[in-house]
Amino acid sequence: MVPRPAGRRPPPPDRRRPEQLPRLVPLGQLAGLPDGTGSAPGSGDLGPGQAVEVAAGEAIGALAWAPAGDHLAYVGAQGDLWALDAGALPADRPGAPVALRLRPGTIGRIAWSPDGRWLAYDLTQVLRDNPDAPPDRYAGLWRVRADGTEAAEVLSAGSPAEDGVVLARWAPDGEGLLFWPDPYFSASVLADGLPLMSVPIGGGDTRRLSDPLLLSPESIAVSPSGDALALAVGQGRETWYNKAIQVVSLPGGDARRITGADTAAVSPAWSPDGARLAYVAAPNLPDTAGARPPGWDCPGAVFGSRTATVPGSIPSSTTRPS
Repeated sequence: MVPRPAGRRPPPPDRRRPEQLPRLVPLGQLAGLPDGTGSAPGSGDLGPGQAVEVAAGEAIGALAWAPAGDHLAYVGAQGDLWALDAGALPADRPGAPVALRLRPGTIGRIAWSPDGRWLAYDLTQVLRDNPDAPPDRYAGLWRVRADGTEAAEVLSAGSPAEDGVVLARWAPDGEGLLFWPDPYFSASVLADGLPLMSVPIGGGDTRRLSDPLLLSPESIAVSPSGDALALAVGQGRETWYNKAIQVVSLPGGDARRITGADTAAVSPAWSPDGARLAYVAAPNLPDTAGARPPGWDCPGAVFGSRTATVPGSIPSSTTRPS
């Protein structure tokens, strides 16, 4: 059993009726979810709980809904990029996705632009295999319209490249891409976190925005106004060691930490008005090596959620044990 902090009550039983529970469908299927009106947004004339298969028998590497409209993008089993208009899917036959990739290679992460008109992706291509050394590879960031037109390179790491690039997301204003460098194409280096970088959407000089942070969606939170990022930064793959909340202004990139050295803080989230941040906090414990901290189930340990006013230095926060 997973230990819980002392005094924590178990969750109440789930009293929902079977028809109210979430319905799981296999990967490669698009589920129509009821919205309370008898229709399923983003799935044409599908009824509540119905599903249409859009990638039969194929392993999906990444999946993303457009923020506007009913377009769905995914990376197929061969590392290629596809998009389809889910709003036009009929209920009785699969949809017809459109191939978007124009240059050979493998696509890793994908992200829609804020207006839903463009897709960005990171691309790696093996140029030549070397018997006694790593292969020569191309690595870069690309963008393409949802209909597959106007594909353009945003950033090239070289051809051949010593390092790769990993897409994080679009800049909130749609004028650039945020990404991580991938030194030596090393998964181990990536696992310990790397600085967040930015590049203009039309190409140009890159800029370092932050201290190293882990490559997870929970590490980045965009303010409601889009003029700041809240990041869970700190070198190392350990959760409860050397992790802090850093606020980065955009587009300038001014950064400062708002949590102290005695606290490990992760998973930032903005209040609706952008004036405060919530985050998960625990004592900074350097000897945990990523494991659950000693004392997790002891009364003296404090693990919980905190809030901090933005801007601020060390938060005058409220702590809610969890």
